[in-house]
Amino acid sequence: ASQPTNLLMLHGNDYQRVMGATRVILRQEVKELFHQGNIFGGLPRKKRDILESSVIMRAYAANSVIFKQGDPAKYLYVVKQGVVSLVKSIPRPQAFRTGTETYGVTQDPEPDLWVLDSNWKDRLKSDAADRERAMHTTVGSGGRRLSVQNKMETAEFIAGVLGSGQIFGELAVLDPSQPSPLKAVCFTSVDVYCFESSLLIALGVRFDAETMTELQRSLNFHNPQDGKLDYYFKNRLSWEKARTSLLKQIKQTQYD
Repeated sequence: ASQPTNLLMLHGNDYQRVMGATRVILRQEVKELFHQGNIFGGLPRKKRDILESSVIMRAYAANSVIFKQGDPAKYLYVVKQGVVSLVKSIPRPQAFRTGTETYGVTQDPEPDLWVLDSNWKDRLKSDAADRERAMHTTVGSGGRRLSVQNKMETAEFIAGVLGSGQIFGELAVLDPSQPSPLKAVCFTSVDVYCFESSLLIALGVRFDAETMTELQRSLNFHNPQDGKLDYYFKNRLSWEKARTSLLKQIKQTQYD
């Protein structure tokens, strides 16, 4: 050791006994989770036994990042205890676009109801296309048109707040080739159950209709379209601008 260090020594047999007892408790917790929740219920008992024996439990301190937006989807997570925030970063919206002026507030047409949109694949493709457009500007004309990369400013939004028993990291099953559209941040200290993507797919989780329905529902609900967030962000700033202007007029009237 390069500095004074205190070590705790534990006999190998004692360590194995402690870890064995821990695994038994963990398997029982996961069995209860499967019994109470809407995931993996359609799997045969043998496959659920494999999941119960393979689950990983991880502990995170408050403000820790479990995974970043754009990271590969390696695990499906279930919150054991604590609160997890799902944060989505989008290209910073242009606050005042051309639209209909209503009492000084810019009102663009409201996007479709993203909560009711069940096609999560199209949503991921649409968001990726929007980001690509935001990162590049085409300049020139005729045969001299060039694509110039922009320095993209971003804005973050809390897209979901999850507690005990709720799932995230759904793409680990739905489509592990897709990068995560969200960042998962621990609002409090958090314990999570982790299920490895490759194991879930090998066990045929994709053929469990109830599990797939729950994963798609969860991803749809917690991954709002970039355009929806852009709309609310822009109109909030427009409203704040109109409010500030109105307060200035009232203050000036009082002193006139």
